[in-house]
Amino acid sequence: MKTYFLLLGLCLTLSGCGSLFKMSEASHEREVARLNLIGSSFETAKAKATRAGFQCGGGENRDLGKNAIQCYKKSPELLCPQRRFLFIRADANNGKVISVGTRVVDNHCLGAA
Repeated sequence: MKTYFLLLGLCLTLSGCGSLFKMSEASHEREVARLNLIGSSFETAKAKATRAGFQCGGGENRDLGKNAIQCYKKSPELLCPQRRFLFIRADANNGKVISVGTRVVDNHCLGAA
């Protein structure tokens, strides 16, 4: 019985059979919409995204300029995790968020970007 749970655990964390942790594009969009980022300040939006589990700035994230940033969250699989991206763009004049974009990439390790 222990062997069964060990194999199941390895399957869920190491491979693509961890689809329990994967999120559809529509679900990701709903998750981001619940953050209510449009109209908030750029710094507040980044803080809300970080509290929601997104990693913003540095590493794999691209700084898209002074008024835009890309953040990401990944599924818990160790091999080929799904990446869920969030793009925040603010107005250069007042610093308020004017647009939010999303993207989901399955099997990030296979070069899909």
